[in-house]
Amino acid sequence: MVKLSILDVLGREIGLFIDEFQQEDYYNSVIVLSSFESGLYLYTFTFNRTEKTGKFLVE
Repeated sequence: MVKLSILDVLGREIGLFIDEFQQEDYYNSVIVLSSFESGLYLYTFTFNRTEKTGKFLVE
């Protein structure tokens, strides 16, 4: 299972961009953030039982 979600700085999920089963391989995704206000956001990327969380800035 692959999941990519965007959260606000309070940890509330505000966007779910990928939530599906995908075979192990290389994938590219384009995420359009033009509807997001400027500010700091968090992302959570989950693959199987591994989770990666990071932050990014929309200007």
